[in-house]
Amino acid sequence: MDLGSLSSADQQKLNEYLTKKQEAEVMTSYLNLTQDCFTACVDDFTSSTLSSNEDKCISKCVKKFLATSERINARFSEENMKLQQAMQ
Repeated sequence: MDLGSLSSADQQKLNEYLTKKQEAEVMTSYLNLTQDCFTACVDDFTSSTLSSNEDKCISKCVKKFLATSERINARFSEENMKLQQAMQ
């Protein structure tokens, strides 16, 4: 489908839809990160603050998540460029 053939109103609707979808995916990713790191790292509920070990674990967990996300995005971009070049 050639997106250039869409009317400006349809292009705007498509952009709004894609923006909302992207926002939902970001929120889902954030919620998964929060749940995964909390489950993996927090095990002491007797204190209202994180222990040193919990804090370190959460930092490592978040860094690992971000590094993995960056790598996935880079690979996706590489594959997308290959696909676009093949379509030309």
